[in-house]
Amino acid sequence: MQQRFITVCSASAILLLLVSFCSFFTANGQTLVIGAGAMTGTATNGATGDSGPIYRSTGASAFIYSRHHYYYSATELAGLPVGSLITHLAWNKDNGAASNSACNFEIWCKNSALTQVPAAPQTWATLTTGAGATQVYTGLTNVPAAIGWFTIALQTPFIYTGGALEISVAYDHSTGTNPWSTLGYSWKRDNISNRTISYCGNSNSTTLNNNRTVRPQLQITYTAGTPCTNPPTPGDATADRNNVCPGTAVALDLTGNSSGNGQNYQWQSSPDNITYTNLGASSLLPSRTVNPAATTWYRCQVTCNAGTPVYSTPIEVVTNSPVITPATTEVVLCEPGSTTLSATASPNTDVNWYSDANLTTLVYTGTTFNTPYLAYNTTFYVQGVLQGQACKSDSIPVHVRLNGSPHVDLGTNKSICVDHGHKEFLNARNAGSDYLWDNGYNGQVRVVDQSGKYWVTVTNVLGCLSSDTIVVDFKWKPQVELGNDTTVCNGTGIALHAGSGAAAYIWSTGETTADIVTRTPGTYKVVVTGHNGCISTDSVQITHQGMAPQHEGIWVKNLGNMNFRFQLHNPSYVTSYAWDFGDGSPLSYLTSPTHTFPAAGNYTIRLISQSECGSSNDTTTIHILPTGISETVLADDINIYPNPAREKVFIESVRDARIEQITVSNTLGQAAGTYTFSGTRTCTIDISQLSDGMYFLTIKTSQGTVTRPITIAP
Repeated sequence: MQQRFITVCSASAILLLLVSFCSFFTANGQTLVIGAGAMTGTATNGATGDSGPIYRSTGASAFIYSRHHYYYSATELAGLPVGSLITHLAWNKDNGAASNSACNFEIWCKNSALTQVPAAPQTWATLTTGAGATQVYTGLTNVPAAIGWFTIALQTPFIYTGGALEISVAYDHSTGTNPWSTLGYSWKRDNISNRTISYCGNSNSTTLNNNRTVRPQLQITYTAGTPCTNPPTPGDATADRNNVCPGTAVALDLTGNSSGNGQNYQWQSSPDNITYTNLGASSLLPSRTVNPAATTWYRCQVTCNAGTPVYSTPIEVVTNSPVITPATTEVVLCEPGSTTLSATASPNTDVNWYSDANLTTLVYTGTTFNTPYLAYNTTFYVQGVLQGQACKSDSIPVHVRLNGSPHVDLGTNKSICVDHGHKEFLNARNAGSDYLWDNGYNGQVRVVDQSGKYWVTVTNVLGCLSSDTIVVDFKWKPQVELGNDTTVCNGTGIALHAGSGAAAYIWSTGETTADIVTRTPGTYKVVVTGHNGCISTDSVQITHQGMAPQHEGIWVKNLGNMNFRFQLHNPSYVTSYAWDFGDGSPLSYLTSPTHTFPAAGNYTIRLISQSECGSSNDTTTIHILPTGISETVLADDINIYPNPAREKVFIESVRDARIEQITVSNTLGQAAGTYTFSGTRTCTIDISQLSDGMYFLTIKTSQGTVTRPITIAP
């Protein structure tokens, strides 16, 4: 279109001076001015003063909020063709007042069937959000000081469908700088009732409670359309984006479609591209903004003057909520170092890793993140971001724990002296872990009883493992067992044996041999040192009490045939007797028993005599001939002298018996020495090495064995 400016004023327009409209053609379209603008100058806040669109009576006014709602009748809009696209609105300012900074200015338009403005009071929400109300402009706007039309280019051009028109304006000086204006605003206006309601004040009221009798002069810039054709061409549905976050605004439009006055557009939605539902009211514009919460198909139903509808090709808008799933939310490092963290993500989702919970420090973008060297416990935060969109998933913390290895300490290597049978307990600690010892054992505590090298590996609940090894060297102590504490008769010698094969023996008596003989009561202790340096000790308490049973032999008398009497010769301290006749008959406990043997033969008679502190074992042998006459080795047949003795003792057989062997025993029955002879009648034995006390000589002869007591004097 060429640059031109044509004024068309009809006679009817002149006659309707109060309405006063003229149409103009400009390079930007046609204009329509409503009102003569007969009134000028600043005005007070009153029914005949405040007309808007922006009210301030002076530059120092405290009123910073102004809201106005205007009504324009179909008669006033007679010069505006139905189907015209309104692109600009302007108000005529006739003074040099200006805003000191950009303030928020908003405009709504609405095709109306009313006959006058709604009566005050009216809520702002009712006026601006009702059916058909469209916000056509919002933004920070300066009011220039220039006198003339204050023109606003609509961000959303508005289609006039005929009838009346309602326009709402709101200006908020609080978003600017105080003082908010240089002067009070003077707008050209006209006296006309039932056309304006408003609110002006210093608080942001949402109710318009004032009916005004004035209205500002208005200039509408529009583009007239051409008639549509039937059926129209619907074209293809388009979207400025088709992969979005749920709730994201998506601008729908048509391409390849026809246009013209009377053409109507009804957008529809479907979850499956089968069943479609209308999206709100139809519009004279093919564009529409939607906010899909889920993946949705969209198409536009196009009609011309309510004719047969046709449908555009549909378009699918896919919504994606970014979803990420970390492989794990807790990683354990058994020692300082780096690790690999990973996460899976929904399609078209970037995976961002942050080092802080506020998500201010981005350290990596990608599904697999190789961390830097970590010397202490660290938490990373992973978040999904839909590519090219603003929606994000919740962040998920991923913890990296360090120093999770168990502390395993079996102790230092051991080389210890122990008793035979000693058991050593090796404790790997870390209860609740898994254990593997060198022998396959899987318990926490292992018991060992042999020298060796032992190791264990411990795996804790975090999967970290540690091992330790210990060498155990058991050095066996020499075995020493002196026996239980013992009570013996006075003067009785006790042989104590401290074992054999040791390196050294030290007795509490000062003796250094493995064996000693005690003749006095007391506590005897021995320290034994093995060849490996290990030491064992033992002690025994020897108590002397009472006298041992004493006698000079067993006297045997034949009472005829197989019948014999037995008794001791000169017994002393004897309290009880136990006779064993050697033929399997029951024991006799008489002092002087008689016994009938079952047949001729050799019989060994044994006697155990008891005193209050000890016992004595004596034997004698009888040989019974078939005639019933016995050949016996009687106690009187063996002479022992001296008795008591000190260094030597002499033994003599006064009959035919030949001495073959003599055994010396203490009162406990322990042998102190054995002497062998070649069938002699007399012999001598050395007793100088024996301790003082009572002993027994067991004398074996060619005709039997006899036991005689002997005392070794100090």
